[in-house]
Amino acid sequence: MDIIPEQLKRRALEVGQVLRMDMDEKDGIVPRPGKTSKLKRFVIIGRYGDALVAALLINSDINEKKFVQIGPYHHKILQSDYDFLDHDSYIDGFLLREFSCGRVLENAEYLGRISEQDISECIEHVTLSPKIKPYLLKKYRLY
Repeated sequence: MDIIPEQLKRRALEVGQVLRMDMDEKDGIVPRPGKTSKLKRFVIIGRYGDALVAALLINSDINEKKFVQIGPYHHKILQSDYDFLDHDSYIDGFLLREFSCGRVLENAEYLGRISEQDISECIEHVTLSPKIKPYLLKKYRLY
């Protein structure tokens, strides 16, 4: 029985939380051949009221083909610092993803939190990324 009101649940989504959720091509994810989705980790770096969250994907590696373009906007996090990681990973600050709070609450699994220092460094990458529009920085108060 679900006794936590929906509005209270929405407030439970906080900056710094790491979650895992199935994503697909609509999310900009390219699933493996024969699959329609991929389970991806992400970190919340901003909120827009009770409607949306801004998130950055956590990847195992940086795409070698695009390294020169996207590499400077990735932040390395160490497996030794976070028990939800299987190996050292990279938070992608080149692209910002937006998800509805409802989708995250219904579909994502909570894994943990990243440190304030790691959040700050990720936000710095986001503010410098040429791919993220200024209106998104303002919308999520990332400036």
